[in-house]
Amino acid sequence: MKRSTTTALATVLFTMSSASAGEIPSVLEELTLGGQAVTPSSVEPAPMNGWYEVRLRTGETLYTDANARYVLAGQLFENRNDQVVNLTAQQRREQRLAQLDELDDSAYITYSAEGEEKSAITVFTDITCPYCQQLHQDISELNAAGITVRYLPFPRRGVSSPSGQRMASIWCSKYPRHALNQAFNGQTAPVGDEAKVCQPTLEQVYSLAQQFGVRGTPATVLPNGELGEGYRPVDQLVQAVSRATGNH
Repeated sequence: MKRSTTTALATVLFTMSSASAGEIPSVLEELTLGGQAVTPSSVEPAPMNGWYEVRLRTGETLYTDANARYVLAGQLFENRNDQVVNLTAQQRREQRLAQLDELDDSAYITYSAEGEEKSAITVFTDITCPYCQQLHQDISELNAAGITVRYLPFPRRGVSSPSGQRMASIWCSKYPRHALNQAFNGQTAPVGDEAKVCQPTLEQVYSLAQQFGVRGTPATVLPNGELGEGYRPVDQLVQAVSRATGNH
């Protein structure tokens, strides 16, 4: 960020701050932006007095005053004595972890670490994604490195698509891991009635992935809540996990 931009941002934030950060104003619960109604996924007091952090269902973050008259889109930084901290990214990481913890265990297909678990990652996956298949081939090496892999279903073509129905059937099968292994090995199984049971789970996870800003697969949430998209070789992923847990 350029210095002039940072200075201008700081000036705008602090000269406009007047209301105290307490109860969330009702006007922020149902925002109107440019004449269009917007329902936020969350609204919380921002670090600046009188301002609020608004998370949209698309995963975007806005900052607004109590009246929603002034709106800033982008990332918020705190200039500390020894460093500049990205507060927006920090909040997103913490929120991702909290939201993942709220999911039921049945939403995950888990491949546990061998021996002592050093860390765990969450992966949004799609059985039709070649790079997801490549990552799945690395599962044994990741588990051997002490990393537990927790899969969440994210059919890129939508929950109601043929691949979405297949993934719902896999997640609700009697042996989910075996069914997922078969799918990644190219074996196509018929969609059973159990797919209807897991449809709500896929819808919940799909909505959550959109809030996270997931656009493609595989999308990996590291132990610190950082989100990364795309395939990474085992050694690179292990290093990323190590950095995320502070073991580097």
